[in-house]
Amino acid sequence: MLFEHEYQRRQRSEPGHGNGHQRDAASRAAKQVGSDEFAIGDFPSPDYVDQAIEAATTLYVESNGVVNTNPYAGAVTIDGTSFSGTKVAENGISPTSVSLLQNTYPTAITLFNVYLTNTVRASTAGFLNWICDANANFEKGLDNTTGQNLDAELGSLISTTYGFPRLTDESTAPTISIPADGVPAPNNSCAASLEVTSTRGSDTVSLTGGGNFPADIYNAGGLVGGGNVGIESPDFPSGTSVVSGAGSSLLTLSQSATASGSVATTFSGVPGITSIANPQN
Repeated sequence: MLFEHEYQRRQRSEPGHGNGHQRDAASRAAKQVGSDEFAIGDFPSPDYVDQAIEAATTLYVESNGVVNTNPYAGAVTIDGTSFSGTKVAENGISPTSVSLLQNTYPTAITLFNVYLTNTVRASTAGFLNWICDANANFEKGLDNTTGQNLDAELGSLISTTYGFPRLTDESTAPTISIPADGVPAPNNSCAASLEVTSTRGSDTVSLTGGGNFPADIYNAGGLVGGGNVGIESPDFPSGTSVVSGAGSSLLTLSQSATASGSVATTFSGVPGITSIANPQN
């Protein structure tokens, strides 16, 4: 959730280096704009003019959250003076939290944990579900050093300290599912998603692959504070929720299906990992 450990390759033109000169730089929670380091290497001090030109004409992929919360990460230093970078709009859309969450920013990227569904261990699943839950499926305890609820602290750490919009098992899918660059950015990956079979006009669903639904897809009123597990599916009206059937082979929902078939369905308020490979570790 907090750090992006993938590498981005940037191609750019540099004074004296010709077209297509390549730089490898990590997208990370540290310094985002490394053009001063490159500029000093290309034009050793005191050639500050060429350093400034290179820094001013360089485009970098950056983390919006890091740049918003760490001024050093989004600046370059030339001859002892710091200059802040400028975030660039794409297709007329500025990189804001709203445009990133709605995937309207053309190169929006969602940071999330990756795991192998067929080998995930109980300890890993428990930790990831603990991070993903919005204090909805189960209530987190208090931090013994501060007396504050751990979920509130987690949200503050991600959103305030590091500047990222926090995604939870209650985060809804964006209105625009894929950004303009064609790379998916799933903003509801913290919530459980299961393939279910529905029948038009019926308010019940079953698992397409058979078996019972997870017990933590609670019946009506079962979430923390008396909330309901919500359903996000193209086959059901907005606002549909689970009524009964937790842990059984058939769920009864609050509204009837508008179409028949099998479709991936998101269960809001239920963390993403619903099965594990090894319950002993």
